Amino acid sequence: MRDAKLRLELLGFAPQLIKEIEQTREIMYRIPVFAPQAGVVTDLNVAEGMYVEPGLEMFTLTGDESFWLIADVSEPYSDWLSVGAPVDVTLPQANLNGYETKIEYIYPSLDIQARTQRVRIKLPNSQVGSNLLVGMQAQVELYGGPKREALTVPLSSLIVTGANNRVIVKTSDNTFEQRDVHVGLVIGEQAEILHGLEEGEQVVVSGQFLLDSEATLLNSRASGEQEATDAHANH
Repeated sequence: MRDAKLRLELLGFAPQLIKEIEQTREIMYRIPVFAPQAGVVTDLNVAEGMYVEPGLEMFTLTGDESFWLIADVSEPYSDWLSVGAPVDVTLPQANLNGYETKIEYIYPSLDIQARTQRVRIKLPNSQVGSNLLVGMQAQVELYGGPKREALTVPLSSLIVTGANNRVIVKTSDNTFEQRDVHVGLVIGEQAEILHGLEEGEQVVVSGQFLLDSEATLLNSRASGEQEATDAHANH
């Protein structure tokens, strides 16, 4: 009897159903399945008479006691995220304006296509009433803690191209050189530099585009002269 009860539990029989079978000792040809919580069926993948195989997701039951909000955060800002960090949510259609909550879960992987980090934020139903519906879009403000020992440069010093980011660095002999840099967080008028610069180096804040254009022209001219020399030698 104990083994039979254990097998029924492993098959997913509800405790009250097992108790009923113990008392009546009758064979049940139709087995009721009880939902773990109240809610609304938002996705139905079966029909009457359909053959059901193990592993098939038959329907989705969305609970009405609380709602989850999923926010997508750009990859450069993902290292600022932490469970418990404060969040402000604005959802005018649900009468939410700056609703204060927090990050409850951070998904362990990035969205490969969008290159974003997903976080889950809980919205208690008691706070928003019946106006909140599944599928609504919200404005989310996430707050991270201070980042220590960050190397930054003025945003105006960056030369942004399609392939990379560059700055113009003043060298020890008072000349200038282009430097590829890896940019992290951009806050206001300051850009974090992850790789490519060292603390204490000087970058050009104004006029860097003129220097960059001149350096590109000189490189192109030198390359053209080399190609011309090689062509003449071959001739």
